[in-house]
Amino acid sequence: MPLPFFIPLILTPLVFAVAKKVTDKAQEEADAAKAAEAPAVAADIPEVSPEPLAIVEEPVAVEPIVLDAALPLFPLTASSATEGHEAVLAGDSDLETFWQSAEPRGWLQLTLPSMQEVQRVTLSEAGGEQIQLFAVEYRLTDDGQWRTLFAGEKIGALLVEEVPPTLAQAVRVQILASDAPPAIAEFAVA
Repeated sequence: MPLPFFIPLILTPLVFAVAKKVTDKAQEEADAAKAAEAPAVAADIPEVSPEPLAIVEEPVAVEPIVLDAALPLFPLTASSATEGHEAVLAGDSDLETFWQSAEPRGWLQLTLPSMQEVQRVTLSEAGGEQIQLFAVEYRLTDDGQWRTLFAGEKIGALLVEEVPPTLAQAVRVQILASDAPPAIAEFAVA
């Protein structure tokens, strides 16, 4: 079932904001690496002439990070999935693709590359409002206990939930009740 025309208008700025945040963080890390490396490079430059040299600063071209929209930023797994609607599709930034559980209940898990601080959870339900009850949970380690971050009754076309800064290794949305097998178009944390 196609989504209403306004859904991409709502989510497009969100997708760009997430991509910008990832790009800004990568740029900060690159700048920090250059700053740490600069003193060592300067020490290796031999003095060529005792005469002062004119310093001409040329802008340094930095190639932007290009995110492949077909790949999720973090690995996604699920309790089950219907054919053609695997977990990875909930993280590809395409609202036309989605994860769908093979059962009326289930979970979708996002595993972070390391323990990170989570301050926002974004969810988008595909195909209307089927989900009646859900909980977003987190854990600190791969084998740690799941703890509830927040819970709700409806996800709908777009749910952006600001949460207190929370360290997590993995975050999952647990579907506890749904009219039909749940379908999530997007699942992201920031």
